[in-house]
Amino acid sequence: MHAGVISDSKGGCGVIELVGEYYSFFGGKGGERIESLGFDSYFPMGFTIHPALTGPGECPQMEMKTARSLAPTVLLTSFVSLLTTSATTLWFTTFLTIFTHVGLLSDPPNVSGPSDTILPQLISILFQRLLPATFTSAVLFCTCSRSTTLRDIPASANVEKTVLWLGSLWIGALSNFTLESWIPLSRLSAHDLSHQPGAVVALIGIVAVLSLTIAYQAYSFWLERRVLPYLSFYSLLLAGIAVGAIISITGLGTLELRIHHYVLALLLLPLTSIQTRPALVYQGLLLGLFINGIARWGFDSVIQTAEALRGDDGLLGTSLVPVVDGQPLVYLSEALGEEPSPL
Repeated sequence: MHAGVISDSKGGCGVIELVGEYYSFFGGKGGERIESLGFDSYFPMGFTIHPALTGPGECPQMEMKTARSLAPTVLLTSFVSLLTTSATTLWFTTFLTIFTHVGLLSDPPNVSGPSDTILPQLISILFQRLLPATFTSAVLFCTCSRSTTLRDIPASANVEKTVLWLGSLWIGALSNFTLESWIPLSRLSAHDLSHQPGAVVALIGIVAVLSLTIAYQAYSFWLERRVLPYLSFYSLLLAGIAVGAIISITGLGTLELRIHHYVLALLLLPLTSIQTRPALVYQGLLLGLFINGIARWGFDSVIQTAEALRGDDGLLGTSLVPVVDGQPLVYLSEALGEEPSPL
């Protein structure tokens, strides 16, 4: 990124060229607004980075992983949705297919190692997360969809079901390309709200949309005389969230409350257990968010330490002090009582 070959948002390909011995590091401002300090030192083997030879920063592997692999999976799930009226067949076929797609292709977890070990690692992680996710999906299907949202939808409404339910499911499952690109809020934490530009406005918009959606769904449940059981259920959930918030505020060893998007999906999916067109959209979107969250990150805890919350973008900074030969690294400017230059 510092060389300007790849971007932080889309990645890319580059070529490393070995250039032999070097006696200094050239500092300056590079790509992605990254600044570095130059210094003199001896490097037995130096290197430079150039754009990939296949094009201006384009990777054929990345194109295949995203666009080319998406079409057959979308076609498969669309055919299943259009040709079946069975809620069980639609739910589990779609869930397993899209979960596999996210875990291996569209948003796989981070792995490292030799290239011939990447795919085996991804398959291992996929099956590690698929079993508990499938059990959770079965519980969601039995409680939120089998006898309500997807119940007895006639064949004449299969196109409408595909557009509303399956379309919104794909939007949620591909949230790394859709929702995360539209909403400047990667984590629902106090630090992100204060440091990410536009995060507060985004949160206000999300809360407003959720409030309107919940109000409409509550009205629908009131018409069906099902409000009181859901009020009791969500009172317990709110009490649990309040306990987590208290733990986060009081500290208790730097613990913080983290509402992952898979947790948000689990909290809101019971509100979609009614057969209306908006409920089809909400249920598909939330199920897609659940799939993306588990396939990408797994079942993370809702109470995490600050170190665990530190994402790949480093928004939470670091409290770690570099150590060299067992001693903490002290910069010359710090030893002289000066302010260190920002990196």
